[in-house]
Amino acid sequence: MKICIDPGHGGRDPGAVSQDGIKESLVNLKCAKLLERYLIRAGHTVILTRRKDVEVDLATRCAYANEQQADIFVSIHANAAASDDANGYEVFHYPGSVNGEVLAQCVSNAYKIATGLPCRRVESANFQVLRNTRMPAVLVELGFLTNKGDCALLKEPAFIDKAAMGVAFGVI
Repeated sequence: MKICIDPGHGGRDPGAVSQDGIKESLVNLKCAKLLERYLIRAGHTVILTRRKDVEVDLATRCAYANEQQADIFVSIHANAAASDDANGYEVFHYPGSVNGEVLAQCVSNAYKIATGLPCRRVESANFQVLRNTRMPAVLVELGFLTNKGDCALLKEPAFIDKAAMGVAFGVI
């Protein structure tokens, strides 16, 4: 299977930034590279939409996955909220995509086991990277950079490894 991993944001677009300056784009990239390793070890072909902290627009990310004829698309993100009470992970799929919904549920179940974080929701969303990719696609929010507990975990290499492993098991 060919899997396209999309580390969200990058370059001039850091995504969410924690109170102590942790950039979502870098958390996403670290997790994506670990996820790539796990999927390659499991025998899959893996491509990434970016390998460095550079900006890649959403249309280019989608076009790349489509041109490469990926079988699955996984976009990696870290969340932010106005309230610092918001915590846990979320997994999104495109509305009406039966295979996307199955993939999202599998990723959610494995992520919860691997990380122990609470699941806030698995639901459909009309995000561009879900809408404009031709394969089953999910967007995973690893945790909240605006929550002290989640943010502390997202800074830990061991947790990012668990997060990548959870997403990998869900995809597999």
